[in-house]
Amino acid sequence: MKHTTAFAMAFAAVVSAETRDLFLPGIEGALAASVIGESSTATTYLIGCPVGADSTECGLGGQVFTHIEGPKTMHYALTLAPEEGPAM
Repeated sequence: MKHTTAFAMAFAAVVSAETRDLFLPGIEGALAASVIGESSTATTYLIGCPVGADSTECGLGGQVFTHIEGPKTMHYALTLAPEEGPAM
């Protein structure tokens, strides 16, 4: 089963927002992203919480990460601190 996360792409030079689905296993919710690189085989995005969103509710803990995706490519790496709570 393919998991996707919808996000709004923010472009500094463009007034409107665009929505795309990306393959981001283990990440759920609405995220904001900017395209930071493109090639004939993949697009590189910088992804984080939407502006004005509570960073504890968007699922990224206030972190940003890069995501590379193309027809035959997908890569992202994200390190999150463990949630505070009782030790296990």
